[in-house]
Amino acid sequence: MSPVTHTPDPGFDAEDLLDRMMGSEVLARRVVAAFLADTPLQLTALASALERASSQDARLIAHSLKGSAANVGGQQLSRVAAHVEKLGEAGDLAAVRQMLPTLTASFDALAPVLGEFCQQ
Repeated sequence: MSPVTHTPDPGFDAEDLLDRMMGSEVLARRVVAAFLADTPLQLTALASALERASSQDARLIAHSLKGSAANVGGQQLSRVAAHVEKLGEAGDLAAVRQMLPTLTASFDALAPVLGEFCQQ
């Protein structure tokens, strides 16, 4: 028997996204496309900040991720990033390191849902 894996709920709220974009599906798709292109870079930057032991950079990157995820309706990713931001603010880089896989998994769960939204 293979192990059961749980994919986190991405917490995508398309209605919230469209509200933020004043009902413009074209604008929403552009914003989502930019988010999908930028977020992997942000996650890499966060890993680099951890390598440099920069809690300030980790906090700022997590803050940026929190806001951009919220802007595209990615509720779960935004919540995880907010937690990482607080850990960075507290200077708890060990805890930030422990949360990086959760942050990445939240993005990985959200990305295909956002990709599907862009295809509609």
